[in-house]
Amino acid sequence: AFDAAFTENPDRIFDVIRNSALIALTASAISTCIGTATAIAMARYKFIGRRFYQAILLLPMVMPDIVLGIALLIFFVGAGFKLSLFTIIIGHCTFLSSYVFVVVGARLASMDTTLEQASADLGAGPWTTFRRVTLPLIMPGVAGGFLLGFIISLDDVVITYFIAGVDTQTLPLFILAMMRRGLRPQIGAMAVMLIVFSFVIAGIGLYLRSRRH
Repeated sequence: AFDAAFTENPDRIFDVIRNSALIALTASAISTCIGTATAIAMARYKFIGRRFYQAILLLPMVMPDIVLGIALLIFFVGAGFKLSLFTIIIGHCTFLSSYVFVVVGARLASMDTTLEQASADLGAGPWTTFRRVTLPLIMPGVAGGFLLGFIISLDDVVITYFIAGVDTQTLPLFILAMMRRGLRPQIGAMAVMLIVFSFVIAGIGLYLRSRRH
C-alpha cells in the first residue's frame, strides 16, 4: 500500500526531488566543512593516535553500505531519533566526510607549504594565513569534494533505505518503489536523467580537483 501510494501519484516526484536536493546539499555542505577541517588538521599537526584516527576516517569508505546502514539504523533507534530527513542527513555525513577528507587531503599533500610559512613570516596570523593563502590554494579540492559528496548523496540507495522514515522518500527510493510494481517508461526516463546529471556533476568535480591554480 505504501509503494502504491507513491507510484499512483505522479506529482509526488517533485516532492522526492526536493527531498533529494535538500539532503544532498545539506549533507555535502556539512561534510565539506568537517572533511576540510579534518584534512587540514591531519596534514598540519602531529598528535597521538593520528594514524588510528585516519584509519577510522577511512572506515566508512571500505565498509559495505548495508552494514553501515544497519549500524546507523540501530544507533538512531537506540538513541530515540525519529527516522526523517534529519537522520538521512546525519547518516550521509558519516560517510561523505570521508570522501571530502580524501579529496582535500590529496590537494593539501601537493600544496607548497612554504607559502604558508612566508605568510607567517610577514606577520599574518593563523586565520589570515588560512583565509588568504591556504583556502584559495585548496579551494579546487574543496569544491571537488563538495560536488563528489553531493552526487554520492543524491544517488545513495542502500544506506538511505535503512534510515529513511515511512513518510520520507528520495528520488532513488522512489524509483525503486516504482520498479516493484513493474517497469514503466517513466522509470527509464528518470534513471537516464539521474545518470546524466551524475556524470556532469562528477566531471565538474574531477576537473576542479585536478586544477593546479
